[in-house]
This record gives sequence, structure tokens and C-alpha cells, in this order.
Amino acid sequence: MRKLFAITLSVVLLLSMSVNAFAADSQIAGEGAIGQSTVYYQAPSTFSIVIPETIYIMDGYTFTATEINISSNLKVFMRITNLDENNILTLTNTETGDTLNMEITGLDEKQRCAIFEPDNLTSTLTISGVVRNNGENPRAGEYTGIMEFVIGTGAA
Repeated sequence: MRKLFAITLSVVLLLSMSVNAFAADSQIAGEGAIGQSTVYYQAPSTFSIVIPETIYIMDGYTFTATEINISSNLKVFMRITNLDENNILTLTNTETGDTLNMEITGLDEKQRCAIFEPDNLTSTLTISGVVRNNGENPRAGEYTGIMEFVIGTGAA
């Protein structure tokens, strides 16, 4: 009976064993044996785009960066998020409250206002503005509006 119990217990223990199997792993044995492993590290992309407090859009503007450290297969993209479907930004006269429509031009086909390539601190795009005020001349004075931006990375 003891032999039967011992054999059954041995079989149960054998069946409950787990064995790790990794195809790429190797085993070394014996004193003085040598092995090696590949060490992997992915350095993160870092970038810092300058967003100026004021842009005089009629002169054109090219965005710059203080740092672009990205993989060679990536680009940093910037979009203006608060334009309408015609790329219009509404500006308001600071004295009278009158408004005018400013079309932002120079965007690429994906509506990006700036594209930065690896190690390039100057955008490949320059944006500017065109007054689109239904043929009417806007009242003289200073007009302002707010541009909101979103920045991301993607394939080159």
C-alpha cells in the first residue's frame, strides 16, 4: 500500500510541475560557463515647441522649438484646434467689439500649422492670415483672438 501511495504521490507531483520555456533563452551549466543577454532600452522622444504670447499673423509666422529629440522615423506635428471648417479664426476689435474673420493660410493638407523633423528646430510650414470679411473693410483698430494648439508625433 505504501508503494502505491508513493507512486501516486510521485505522479501527482510530476504532473503539477511547471516548466518555463522561452525559445530565446539559453541555459549554461558548469563552472566557468559563459552566457550573454541583449540589454534593451528605448529612449523616449522629447520636444519643446515655442508658443509665442502674440503672433502678428499678417507678417507670417514660422514656429520654432527649443528641443527636438525624436526618432528618425517620427515628426512632431502641431494643429490649431479652434478654427472652423474654412480655417477661419474670429478676431474681435479691442475697442469697439466688432469682429472680423481671419482665414489662416499655410496649413498643410492635414490642417497642421507646424511640422518638425528630427533635429530641426524650425517648422517646415509658415502660416499667415487673410481677412475674409464678406467683402467689407473692417473698422480700423486692433483685433485679437486666441489660437489653441495641440501637439503630437507621428510617422514621417
